[in-house]
Amino acid sequence: MMQKLLDRWARMGKARWILGSGVAASAIFAATLVPVLAAPSAADPTPAATATVVQPDQQAKGNHQRLEKLLQREQKELAQGQKVLDRANNVISKIQDRINNLNSKGQNSSSLQAALSGFQNDVNSAQSSYNSAKGILDTHAGFDGNGHVTDVAQARNTLTTARKAMLQFRQAARRATSDFRTARSHLTQENRLAREQKQLTVEQKRLDRANKMATNIQSLIDKQKSKGKDTSTVETALAAFKAAIGSAQSSYNSASSTLNSHAGFDGNGQVTDAAQAKDTLQSVAKDFQQLNHTLGQAGKQLRQAIKDFRTANKAKA
Repeated sequence: MMQKLLDRWARMGKARWILGSGVAASAIFAATLVPVLAAPSAADPTPAATATVVQPDQQAKGNHQRLEKLLQREQKELAQGQKVLDRANNVISKIQDRINNLNSKGQNSSSLQAALSGFQNDVNSAQSSYNSAKGILDTHAGFDGNGHVTDVAQARNTLTTARKAMLQFRQAARRATSDFRTARSHLTQENRLAREQKQLTVEQKRLDRANKMATNIQSLIDKQKSKGKDTSTVETALAAFKAAIGSAQSSYNSASSTLNSHAGFDGNGQVTDAAQAKDTLQSVAKDFQQLNHTLGQAGKQLRQAIKDFRTANKAKA
């Protein structure tokens, strides 16, 4: 469910999240917004010197039009910022529902709650900067209700302060993105550690079954040999199977030791060092893979040897 929520967030609109470990990352909240506006300076309305003489009225009109266009751009960016915040708050609500569900089942949600708290703090910071920008643009000092310049100096100040507030918004949004992506990566590692610890029990049972199988096959060999049957091929396959069990046990022991050390995780299974945690999980996965491959191949050969033995003796009968 948590993964579905994150994936759903990743697909949301222009301000979508790009998540995952080692995949191409891109700027998330603010990078999808209208690009940062160039700060209007005192020289902005003044055109470059040319051979053409510009009349004062024409120059003033041009200056006003430029400021009015900048106001429109700021207002569009503000509207886009609200959409980003709406999506972020929607994700916060859904993750909180997930946490409540885990708590109701008595499951540990501490890591998820910590991730959500950090994300929410960043979103709150972004909201604060957004509110500042919105207040400035709603007041639109230096502009009338239709967005036309009434006072150039005030208009400049409105645009400059609004732009600074929106820049702070984008910075907070980027922090939210980065922190949430990190938290999500840690949660993935912590969940995987929990799965690998459970898998350790599964692999022990697999080894127990393999040892029991070896014992049963040995009994079959002894019984058939007492009847004067040639069991050499089965004995060879059983010897290889027993050797495979020994190799698989070594892989199991290695995985068990790695999980007991849990480098990169604390005693509660929470990530303390992402790089070490990654190495721990990769090492365990490799050991389990080797264990299963070794037993699988030897078991297949042993079963085939028994099948061949029975077919050969059935034909003689």
